[in-house]
Amino acid sequence: MEARRREARERMIGFRGRIVGMHEAGQSIRAIANDLGISTRTVRRWIRRAHPGVCTLGTHDVDLLPETRPVKQPPYRVSPGKKARIRSAVQYLHDNHLI
Repeated sequence: MEARRREARERMIGFRGRIVGMHEAGQSIRAIANDLGISTRTVRRWIRRAHPGVCTLGTHDVDLLPETRPVKQPPYRVSPGKKARIRSAVQYLHDNHLI
């Protein structure tokens, strides 16, 4: 029984890897879903889980004028607990190449 579960799990992990690999190779979500006979929702789910925080639906740009400068403000005061949560969130974003 345990061996069958392990085998099924390994097969599923390979399937998920195939979905992500096809997407990274440039195939569209719809094309992957059609090739594998699964829903686009399933494809999106596994792509999101492989790349947390990365949106695959589109991109955006912010166009600034050449003379635009950042707004200067003093840092906000936060409690030590909140500061730790902020640092943890920023570290997560950095580790996942989101910033």
